[in-house]
Amino acid sequence: TLCLFDDKPRTFDARDIEALKDLARLVEGELGDLQTVSTDPLTGLTNRAGFEVLAPRALAGACRREVPMALLYGELNGVKRIHDTFGHVEGEAALVEFASLLLRAFRDTDIIARFGGEGFCVLAALSNPGDARYLMARVRRLVAERNAVSMKPYPIATSLGAVLYDEQRHQDVGAMVAEAHTLMHQDKRAAGAGYGIGPTL
Repeated sequence: TLCLFDDKPRTFDARDIEALKDLARLVEGELGDLQTVSTDPLTGLTNRAGFEVLAPRALAGACRREVPMALLYGELNGVKRIHDTFGHVEGEAALVEFASLLLRAFRDTDIIARFGGEGFCVLAALSNPGDARYLMARVRRLVAERNAVSMKPYPIATSLGAVLYDEQRHQDVGAMVAEAHTLMHQDKRAAGAGYGIGPTL
C-alpha cells in the first residue's frame, strides 16, 4: 500500500494517476528483481544471500519480543553418491525432495534457506526452548517416513546441528550458523546416530 500526504486538500488528475501507475510498476519490478536474486532456483527456498539479509532482522525482532530462536543447520548426505549412481537429475530431485520436507517440518514464518550444495539452514522462532529438540526430531521423522514409502531406488539421510540463540555466546546470526555447522559435522561423523545439539538445548 502506498499512501501520500499533503498539507492541503487536492485532487488527482489523469496525469497524477499515470505517475502513480509508473511508480507502482517500478516498485513491482524492484521487488521482482529482489526475489530473483534471493531465491534458490532449484528448490525455490531462500538462498544464502537472502538468508543473510532476512535472518538478522528476524533475530533482532525476536530479541525485542523476548522470543527464543533456534538455528538448525542440515546437510543432505550422499548427494554425490546419488549423482554418480543415478545421474545428475536424480541428485537434484533428492535436494528438492529434502527441501520439501523442511517446508513441512517448519512454519511459514520460519526462514528456510538453501546454503548451496547440500547445505540447508533454518532460523525458527520457538514457543519455548525445548521446541528445538522437537523440530530436529520432526525432520528426522519426515525423512524416515519418506524412506519407508518412497519408490526411489535410494534412501535419503541427513545430518543436523542446532543451537539456541544466546546473546552471551552469539555475536550475530553468523556465529549461530558456524556453531550449528560444527555440530552438524559432529552428527555426520556419528553416522547420523545422534543429534548434534548445542549446549544450551
